[in-house]
Amino acid sequence: MASYIRRMAQHVYYRSFARDDGTVDYAAAFGAYLGAPAEAPVTPERRVDAGVALQHETVVILTFGQSNAANAGAQCYVARRGVYAFNVFDMNYYRAIDPLPGATNDGGSIWGRLGDKLIEADLFQSVLFVPIAVGGSYIKDWTPRDGYCYRRLMLALTRLKRAGIRPDMLCWHHGEADANRVMTSAQEYQARFRRLLTEIRRVGVEAPVYVALASHCANGPHPYQNHEQIRRAQRQLVSPPDVLPGPDTDQFIGDFRHDGCHFSEKGLDAVAQAWLECIMQHPLAKSH
Repeated sequence: MASYIRRMAQHVYYRSFARDDGTVDYAAAFGAYLGAPAEAPVTPERRVDAGVALQHETVVILTFGQSNAANAGAQCYVARRGVYAFNVFDMNYYRAIDPLPGATNDGGSIWGRLGDKLIEADLFQSVLFVPIAVGGSYIKDWTPRDGYCYRRLMLALTRLKRAGIRPDMLCWHHGEADANRVMTSAQEYQARFRRLLTEIRRVGVEAPVYVALASHCANGPHPYQNHEQIRRAQRQLVSPPDVLPGPDTDQFIGDFRHDGCHFSEKGLDAVAQAWLECIMQHPLAKSH
């Protein structure tokens, strides 16, 4: 899947958003939308109106990273509360039913579970996720100027602004590819992430970014064991109030993973709970 995604990203794309007509076709030409079978399928009957998904009390959470931030979990989930997803590729709103549109893969996700937990904890009245994670992506793929995932993020932020949606927080769950398939140093990972964060701020998004500790993936032979470099980078990136600590998801191994890498149903629920506990420590969760 990862190699397919990288091949599909080699499009000639427009260098500005002046011609962006808000369609999937433009997103594909820009090199941000990867097409089938990479992207999550879109189910039109799950669409809702903007007035349903985006209310005055709604918290908006952009989620990005790689497969464990996308739809690679073992068990799909249907959110029970007022939890929705905004698909940046067709600019429509959907009920939060896995797989969530906007991210890759076609399985289960952390985020609908987290949305229910946020509402049940009385932190927010409704939650709108903006999922754009890409399975198999490396930190260099999210880096300005040379990464197709960077184009994906910039398209997402531009279309959010067009739709009048302001992210309240961004959740970054990423690191497994750089920890297991290449020898990315802690310094390189940090430098690339900070370049990305600079671009996020440059386009006017001031919301805090939560950075998870994530390096574990044992679903087959991997040429490198670079976990400590990636975990060190993720820890050192934390600098409140701009960059906040997300959960340590490497603690969830064994039966928390259905294939040694991606989360089982038990793992999805545990990681969602861990995200909840991190978000509860931030003032936004107390004063929104």
